[in-house]
Amino acid sequence: MKDATYDRLVQALGEKDAQLLIGALGGQRLYFPVTGPTAAIVEALGEAAPRINARLCGERVAIPITLPRARRARELYAAGATPAAVARELRCTRRYAEMLR
Repeated sequence: MKDATYDRLVQALGEKDAQLLIGALGGQRLYFPVTGPTAAIVEALGEAAPRINARLCGERVAIPITLPRARRARELYAAGATPAAVARELRCTRRYAEMLR
């Protein structure tokens, strides 16, 4: 899983653990050792570290920086956000935010 996309991480880890991993270590390239999580991985992921490491052990993973824009836009729209609010949150044009509806 060299260059992990959000969807590939969700497939391997599940939604909750993928979001935790991206939130804690997004933008980094990490090796998940076969022998168990390193101290840095445990510090970043807490109780989830052994579970996440077990699913990715032996792999070097480039962790995405953020959740995909379209997914975040859907979450915001579901919560009642306007296109202008979505554009501000995603730092994009209002027109682009409307296309993500």
